[in-house]
Amino acid sequence: MAGHGERQGFLTGIESVRGLAAITVAVWHTSGFLLLHNTLVPFFRQTTLRDQALSVFNMVFNGQNAVLLFFVISGLVIGRSLDRGKEIQSGKGYLLFLIRRFLRIYPASIVAMCGMLLLAKLFLIGRAPLDLSSYTNTGIDDWFAPWLNGAVFNPLRLRSVLGNFALASWSILLVAWTLYVEVTAAPLLPLFHYLSRRGNALLDITTMLALLALMLVGWGHLWCQYWFAFHLGMLIDSRGQAVAQRLTAVVRSPDIALALAFLSMAVTSMFTSEYPALMNACGIVGAFTLLSVLVWNPDGAVNRFLNQPLLRWNGRLSYSFYLWHFSFLTVVVRGLYATPTHDQL
Repeated sequence: MAGHGERQGFLTGIESVRGLAAITVAVWHTSGFLLLHNTLVPFFRQTTLRDQALSVFNMVFNGQNAVLLFFVISGLVIGRSLDRGKEIQSGKGYLLFLIRRFLRIYPASIVAMCGMLLLAKLFLIGRAPLDLSSYTNTGIDDWFAPWLNGAVFNPLRLRSVLGNFALASWSILLVAWTLYVEVTAAPLLPLFHYLSRRGNALLDITTMLALLALMLVGWGHLWCQYWFAFHLGMLIDSRGQAVAQRLTAVVRSPDIALALAFLSMAVTSMFTSEYPALMNACGIVGAFTLLSVLVWNPDGAVNRFLNQPLLRWNGRLSYSFYLWHFSFLTVVVRGLYATPTHDQL
């Protein structure tokens, strides 16, 4: 295994990946608002060439796959953090780990929720609702319409606000569901780390299969359905090198291996949305493969590109951007739908 300094070095590319994933989520949300395309219908069921082209666009800029990358990256980064510290072995160390993880996530989310409440006060509360009935079967008329019309803010209920602040709900800050996933997974991350560092192949396979089965059977229970992703992130250091080497040896290029890993994540959205657990499981495996190739081929062309200062800066801002982008996007999009006609849009 690479030394501490080397390992730290090629995580800078992963920082850039996180930034690009945040931008992908923003593009996906923007396209959902503005492209007037029903993303719930898979590629092969789209009836027009335009909708098929937009399905390919949404396949490349797929926000759900970007979120899966977030979770796998969290497993990788937290696993390395636990590698550096022995204090987690004590009860006090475990408690400090949970507190630090909570403080990493929670305060910024509270600020973002307060920001959304302010924007709602200025642009959503007490405003006449938009008539979006003419946008039938575009994806804007069902899920997005209540949000753009501020249904949750008219009236704004104290119970709703308190529930959001407690991360028991995300009706005010819609992207906060991912923060709930991170917080509820945190107590198990030291266990996943311990299991992934044993170097026992049978133990790794058993744990993976158990978490995969839990994901497939327990889909819909948000608190546990992504544990598989965090555990695979932990395995990038212990098993990812072998995966990256074998895949790279077959295709003879780490960059081709990266392209194939990305494609394996993307194509799942072309088929059916009727089995979301299976689609997400495939996306997580693709994310594990992609990140493994990146981490264990630090000198490749893609890694050199990812280490550009601008991309690394974007990666450092990714969490804040992710928390805030949807709130500002809502205000802008509501203004757009309030001004042009249906035909103009």
